Amino acid sequence: MRYAARAPHKAVYGRYIQTLAANCLKQGVEIRTGIDVTEAMIEADKPDTVILATGADKSTCPAEGIDSYIVCDAWQILDGTVAPKDQVVVIGGGLVGMETADFLRENGVKGITLVEMLPVSPVLPLAAHGYMLHKRLRAAGVKLMFDTTVKHIEEGAVTVIRKGEDLKIEPVHQVIIAVGVTPRDNLKQMLKDKGIRHFIVGDALSPRRIIEATTEGARAAWEI
Repeated sequence: MRYAARAPHKAVYGRYIQTLAANCLKQGVEIRTGIDVTEAMIEADKPDTVILATGADKSTCPAEGIDSYIVCDAWQILDGTVAPKDQVVVIGGGLVGMETADFLRENGVKGITLVEMLPVSPVLPLAAHGYMLHKRLRAAGVKLMFDTTVKHIEEGAVTVIRKGEDLKIEPVHQVIIAVGVTPRDNLKQMLKDKGIRHFIVGDALSPRRIIEATTEGARAAWEI
């Protein structure tokens, strides 16, 4: 995720997608965009098999002050829409949050604090990717606050709850929401109820890395 989102790689990534689309068209695949697939459409088309690769939606954070002007989300930072600032709080210690913090570190951002409500990061340091993430962040002095909940966001500060006590993080010039995503699987139950053969792949099944999504997509195609 982090590498695909960097600005220098956008053009390469775009050309790769265009090549894949062109190859699909050569093979007679019909590509329709800008369409919200509904239950009625699936019933009308009567497909033999459906591959549900609808991705996921951004999860939200219930903290007070979430609409503050100092708040943005991880995707705005990663795609360059919003420039990162020093003295930043990243909310979320999963893969999105950890990689966003790592992206900030690589871009020279100072004063990074990552807040996660779970006792430990969902990104376990057992695998090589997780191990290197934890190692780079700790070596750079990124403050990792686990078992901590964000209570209130205001200009210049973030109040969190840790071990039942309110703590104020300041100064804070930017708050980045990186609490992950929720599978977009609204068609899943319908396909199951109607007995339509289907495969659920990528973030529609469970938010993870791109390698899992492409592997599951390829496996579904081979099964068909």
